[in-house]
Amino acid sequence: MLDTSATAKPTINKSDSLSNFESFRETVESIAVAFMLAFIFKTFLVEAFVIPTGSMAPTLQGRHQDIFCPQCHHQYRVGAGDGPPVASPRCPNCEYRLTAQQNLAAPVYSGDRILVNKFLYDFKEPQRWDVIVFKFPEDAKTNYIKRLIGLPGEQLTIRNGDIHTAKLVNGEPSGNEEIARKPNHKKLIAMLQEVYANDDLHEGFVKQGWPLRWQDWSRPDQDSAWKPENGGRDYIIAESTTHEAWIRYQHFVPTLNDWADYLSPAPQPFGVVRPVPIKDDYAYNSRDLDGKHWVGDLVVEAEIATTAADGVVTLELIKGGVKFQAMLDLQSGTARLVIPVLPSFQPDPVTLGWQGSGKHKILFANVDNQLTLLVDGQPVFDPAMTRYNDLNNNTFAEVIPERGVNEPSDFSPAGIAVRGTPATVKHLRILRDVYYINPEELIRAHAISDEHKFRTPIRLLDSNENDDLDQFLMLGDNSPRSSDSRYWTKQSYVERRQLIGKAIYIFWPHAWNFDWSFTVPLGPLSFDFPFYPNFKRMTLIR
Repeated sequence: MLDTSATAKPTINKSDSLSNFESFRETVESIAVAFMLAFIFKTFLVEAFVIPTGSMAPTLQGRHQDIFCPQCHHQYRVGAGDGPPVASPRCPNCEYRLTAQQNLAAPVYSGDRILVNKFLYDFKEPQRWDVIVFKFPEDAKTNYIKRLIGLPGEQLTIRNGDIHTAKLVNGEPSGNEEIARKPNHKKLIAMLQEVYANDDLHEGFVKQGWPLRWQDWSRPDQDSAWKPENGGRDYIIAESTTHEAWIRYQHFVPTLNDWADYLSPAPQPFGVVRPVPIKDDYAYNSRDLDGKHWVGDLVVEAEIATTAADGVVTLELIKGGVKFQAMLDLQSGTARLVIPVLPSFQPDPVTLGWQGSGKHKILFANVDNQLTLLVDGQPVFDPAMTRYNDLNNNTFAEVIPERGVNEPSDFSPAGIAVRGTPATVKHLRILRDVYYINPEELIRAHAISDEHKFRTPIRLLDSNENDDLDQFLMLGDNSPRSSDSRYWTKQSYVERRQLIGKAIYIFWPHAWNFDWSFTVPLGPLSFDFPFYPNFKRMTLIR
């Protein structure tokens, strides 16, 4: 009988005591196992890293500022490094330079947080163009992140901004040198650098007489067909023509003097404006070293809407005076690629999967001696069928065409033509490929000492006896501002044993604050609250 009197002593059940002890022990064991799994996961599987610098910009952002140009409203990023922000950041779209006050008002954000697959290369070979984290050869305690460019057992040369390779046999180059091409359209797109977005044109400049970068390009014996709309952002051809009606891009870039005239209390109309070559500018840097080299590997992108059941749409790029064309036949629903000076280049026409009128996003690229055509984000041609050999067109064609002659050169390197259908063109963009600067030029520019090891061509060891001695060459996407293989003095390569893993995902770029966010102090640090994640930049790393 249970004693319920006030003087009754509580009894202790031995089994209850053991149960509490076992529960506590299980909790401790669970925590220990969780820490062990986290340690194993980090050590052997996947580890998170923070990008500190801008050597891989714009693919990966280090400590930087997000700038919204107060003039043309174009968004771009500028590296902030470890010190104060870059002085007078320059908008890549309209060339407006921020004042010191505007620059200081722009917040500074930390670098992208990424995930790195640390076991992948235990099962497969590293591939050219992979983004890789590795131990810095000159300081094993420091981790670097770059793009893999050179593979073991090959000789590598940087020429005209491109990577050229040749296989090594017994330490000597064997066979023909080949240009290193991107393996697929996703890698190509990931490495593109934006030159100009027509949606963000500067209306004030245009109203003051600055020429539109996209213009109707009719011959003298033809009536103008294309009409600019929406302030010059869109182009419309209202009636079908029996001839090709062209609009073409010219790189009209305002100078500091042009901006001074525009911002003066009594602005005057601009005088004669000449196009300039497209060069390797990087908005991320905003420094004088950028923009020294002409870039001929270009991409044109647009949304094109047609209303007739037949007709032909042609996209054209020019490099070194040589034309490259993609033709879309609306009636048959097929696409062709053409290089007029190379009749032997004849990839079979490909069915698009649609015919007649419609609205489609079209991208046409001439990069690494290869043509790429994307329609609504999907590749049209097999990449193996669209490659061509060097055409000796790596020199800028300097002849400025007289207006109306319809003989474009590298001063008008992109065009879109329509024949046989009314059409509307929107969201025009020009992009370019990464331009890799030859190390000898960087050495001269930065007065690097003669002890520097990298001279081109460079030969990378392929060791069959000890794989750890395999050598890889690493370069940053931000070619003018990357401390990569071109700068290192002890050795210009990374050994296999120094590879950590492949960068696979941006899981946390900097967040965005609401307009009504407030600052929360946290000791010596502070953060803004509330915020929302930057979902657009949460993406696979190509």
